[in-house]
Amino acid sequence: MKSQGFSLMEVVVATAIGGIILLTLASLLSVTDRTKIKMERLDWLQQLRIEMFRTLSTRRAWENTLAHPANTSFACIRNRTSCSGQGSDILLVTTQGQPFDRSANPATPANGLDQKGNPCSTFNSTGSPDCPFRYALRWDALCESPSCEQYQVKLTARLLYAPGNAASLAALNVRQYDFTIFKDESTPSIENLCAAAGGNFDISSGTCILAADASCDFPFMLVGFTAQGRKMCGQYVPVRCPVDMVLTAVNPNNRTVTCSPACDGGVAITLPFGELAP
Repeated sequence: MKSQGFSLMEVVVATAIGGIILLTLASLLSVTDRTKIKMERLDWLQQLRIEMFRTLSTRRAWENTLAHPANTSFACIRNRTSCSGQGSDILLVTTQGQPFDRSANPATPANGLDQKGNPCSTFNSTGSPDCPFRYALRWDALCESPSCEQYQVKLTARLLYAPGNAASLAALNVRQYDFTIFKDESTPSIENLCAAAGGNFDISSGTCILAADASCDFPFMLVGFTAQGRKMCGQYVPVRCPVDMVLTAVNPNNRTVTCSPACDGGVAITLPFGELAP
């Protein structure tokens, strides 16, 4: 009669096969977890990039960022002075007037983001596994001339990644999360506005001297300026009162004039009166 059970060799072989299967499953689970973490990280990084871009593109948020006292390098923009050579890291401010909590604050170089995108305070450029990310924002003035009266503001958002591990650093292309925005914040000087209107600016008196007879093409005449400093030309339409009458009133609402009897026997008066040229 044959004995029941397994031999020692069969038990050893079965154990070895079971161990290999368990190791394979563990390895697969580890790879799956790492892939999941990587995908989650890529997702929140992309969402953060979009959120920062939208915030910077919002006029109210940009005005709040310009006005925030922490951004002292914006003084030249606020005071409308030359921004030649200006530029530095800045604090991003939201439309509600609060600092953007996941954007870097230049005053606190250790603030950053953890692997899940939550704010942390142990970022280090040499490496910090628990706080490896930092989204820094910088501005620079792009001047058109040495005086820098006309310039653009260049805003550069740059993702910093310092995991402290060369393999982790190589596995993530951080440059794909950088972006740049340009804003035109320069205001033409009074001198430039005067020159654009065809006049000469007198620095001593602060006035713009215009040659009225050369400002508009015939049959138009200079009647004013737009907010941008461009001249406005109005059509010249003579208004004449009969002999023995003088012009005493002009109603701009209904474009009528009032002529009254002259005390000295009458004189003909001609004045320009018309509407703006298209």
